[in-house]
Amino acid sequence: DQLAYWAVTVITQIVEYIPLIGKHLAYLLRGSDTVDGNTLINFYTLHTGIIPLLFVVLMSVHFWLVRKAGGVALPKADDKQKVDVIPNLLWKEIMVASILIGGLFLVSVFYEAPLLDQA
Repeated sequence: DQLAYWAVTVITQIVEYIPLIGKHLAYLLRGSDTVDGNTLINFYTLHTGIIPLLFVVLMSVHFWLVRKAGGVALPKADDKQKVDVIPNLLWKEIMVASILIGGLFLVSVFYEAPLLDQA
């Protein structure tokens, strides 16, 4: 729709101001010199593939670093007491992620977001 078209246009023009790589990065995001069908495919791929994969990689590194440290230190603990990663932290993070995904699902089912004028 028009809102998405102009949002992508503005964002890719802002990206062009990055020194040295801005023009090339904006071209990579758009897929051409202008916002068109290639841009739609690029942003779809970015939002459904690349960003989630990046989050999985960053979370894996985070979990590995916590595991390597032997757990998480409790605040104000004089005796260096730590909380075990498995099962304590892992269970809590799975529950929070499940609640967030469930909430996102409910919002997407019940919130109406119609498309506006065609771009």
